Amino acid sequence: MHRLRKASYEKIETMPGRSFAFREFDLPAFDSPWHFHPEFELTLITSGTGRRFVGDHIAEFAPGDLALLGPNLPHFWHTESSGDEGERSRSLVVQFLPGFLGSEFFELPELDAVKGLFAEASRGLRFTGRTQERAADVLTNMATRSPQGQLLGLLDALDVLSRSPDVEVLASAGFAPALDTRTEERINRCQAFIFGHLDEPFRLDEVAAHMSMSPSAFSRYFKRAMGKTFSHFVNELRVGKACRILLETDRPVAKIAYECGFNNLSNFNRRFKELRGVSPRQFRERHFD
Repeated sequence: MHRLRKASYEKIETMPGRSFAFREFDLPAFDSPWHFHPEFELTLITSGTGRRFVGDHIAEFAPGDLALLGPNLPHFWHTESSGDEGERSRSLVVQFLPGFLGSEFFELPELDAVKGLFAEASRGLRFTGRTQERAADVLTNMATRSPQGQLLGLLDALDVLSRSPDVEVLASAGFAPALDTRTEERINRCQAFIFGHLDEPFRLDEVAAHMSMSPSAFSRYFKRAMGKTFSHFVNELRVGKACRILLETDRPVAKIAYECGFNNLSNFNRRFKELRGVSPRQFRERHFD
């Protein structure tokens, strides 16, 4: 089992007279640190693209992305710039404690399916298809409803999700979060460097120097903190960025390789196939057949 970096605790504030938090975010970019909280979190992305980190799972997100996370599951969303000036990162987020309606409410027999949903959400769940569409409509409508209407909307959304066949489990079965109430500034600083230089080649020893560590010490620290090697983590991010460019543009594969920080085409093709199972060209062709 991997040892993963410790996440910082986030205190969720609710408005007076409210039993749960419903928030609309409209930001230049999603920039929360790697964090956890004791609340369930239901997040709908309405604008922006980037990478979603949940436990030991990393994947791309785009508008319409819908995820339910269980209590104390470390996570964060990182926006990738599309190059369009003025593009914002927007989301609708609902956060609620397991017992926010009373300790016995979700023990009612009529809510067995929701209780099962909560158990599965301990590893994070992503919803697609018709389920995503119905739940997204409910969340969007909640933004204009009264507090009572928002509560009923949340129960409606949970009912939709609990009966869904269109669900993907995110974190691995062996994932065990390592939690800490203090922000891990070192790992956040490391990630900031990686994200800031993703489109250019850089070496492990450069990042180690930025972190004031020797290369060998940094390599061990990164593997212990992230549960994967430095090179694998960077390749995942670069290939994820390449996938977006392949689908959104008609740029040549070689140009995309260099835009994503690979110093030669053969290395890009090799790493892409390792992570996606096909070549970049085949990936593009399959999505436009």
